[in-house]
Amino acid sequence: MSRKHSRFSLWMAAGMAVAAVGLWGLSTRLEAEGEGKAALARGFQRGATAHRSIGSLTFAPEGLLFFADPQGGAVYALDLGETRHGKPVAIPKIDDLGATLAARMGTTAGGVAVQDLAVSPISGTAYVSVVKLDGTNRAPADPGNYALFAIDAKGAVNPVDLSNALYGKAMLGTAADAHITRITDLAYGGHRLYVAALSTEEFASKLYSVPVPFDAAQKVQPYSTNIYHTSHKRWETRSPIQTLIPYRKDGQEYVIGAYVCTPIVRFSLDKLQPGGVAKGVTVAELGSGNQPLEMVAYGKGNDEKLLVSNSKHGVLRVESRLLNESAAVDEKTSAMREGGHEVAGIEHVAGLDNVTEMGTLSDSQLVVLRKGATNSLSLETVALP
Repeated sequence: MSRKHSRFSLWMAAGMAVAAVGLWGLSTRLEAEGEGKAALARGFQRGATAHRSIGSLTFAPEGLLFFADPQGGAVYALDLGETRHGKPVAIPKIDDLGATLAARMGTTAGGVAVQDLAVSPISGTAYVSVVKLDGTNRAPADPGNYALFAIDAKGAVNPVDLSNALYGKAMLGTAADAHITRITDLAYGGHRLYVAALSTEEFASKLYSVPVPFDAAQKVQPYSTNIYHTSHKRWETRSPIQTLIPYRKDGQEYVIGAYVCTPIVRFSLDKLQPGGVAKGVTVAELGSGNQPLEMVAYGKGNDEKLLVSNSKHGVLRVESRLLNESAAVDEKTSAMREGGHEVAGIEHVAGLDNVTEMGTLSDSQLVVLRKGATNSLSLETVALP
């Protein structure tokens, strides 16, 4: 399932003042990658990653790329060795990206699916995780059916070599945790990687907090989630988080999750207790019969916005004031009605149709992946709305 996932760097690195930037911490793109990245990469090793799958992607502002390995019950961090060369350059439009990726994986365009997209805050290179769906070897547990590709400012599409990578690994449980059935998204902030997943437990929706740098001595903390589902008119523990971003306001740390069918929920990280239940605050509802695919945030000061790509409504723009809402929440949340009728603070964005993945390239540009009528895939850089 196509999901979520490039993240614009949304949190400040440790030691930097929050007040100087907007809620989304956009100035983190300007951080130097030197000592900061080295600190986050402490304990990395060189060699083959031995991953079993590649799913969701996200970046730390220092340039580390994280990817989920749901088949292995783990997450990885990669030091890609990128350097900064001025302002990010727009990636040219690629009309046949699906065919290009498929050819590299030995199949046809309909035989691959892009799992996620993430844009490097250092180089502006777009990275996509791809899974092979057809052919003689289609077993989901076969690592040969997964690949990571880089798309640079010239439009060149190249595989990322994971046989001699500089990487770190963190397990989400003991061995390949049998409780994890799917990892739906990743979000980085405050020297922690947050992992949205589904499990076989009674509280099926899980949120993991993984300390960065990865260190066996620092425990991964799992949390069950409980949210008010506006369309269903009840509190739920099994509905999955589909896409996730970090958020910071007035010194408080949060993650914002968009759920399948389709509440947008705020979780206060300061209130999480190890092994406990993360109770969310539902601040918006996109209506029934649709699914969020990806979220990105942009702007600062009083002009911050959240973009949500959606399976039915196209791309929606959500005003940040909804994310800070404290009164009209949970049972009182305003919901979009059938047919996509807008509510105050949520509006459709014209011209961004069929977008499945998106990632912020700069404070004025967005990289989007679109799915065509014949299941073709195209990638292009567009202006932020």
